[in-house]
Amino acid sequence: MDAAHDSLQRRRLQLVFGCPVTFGAAADCVVFPAWSLALPIATRREPTRAVAVDACRRLLTVGATRPEIVVPSRRC
Repeated sequence: MDAAHDSLQRRRLQLVFGCPVTFGAAADCVVFPAWSLALPIATRREPTRAVAVDACRRLLTVGATRPEIVVPSRRC
């Protein structure tokens, strides 16, 4: 990625996320404040919610061999 493209991408992502963006960091992550979990999802639709709930239920019924769904992350 050249410097001009990197700079353009950085500006675009900063506009979208409203925060500083770093490329070449030690970890790929996005950190949201805990209070944001209580906010409604503006684009939610019942059919999409139903599919997501069903997928989560299926993952949870796999048993002890299920993959981790929520993985604690280190602070970015």
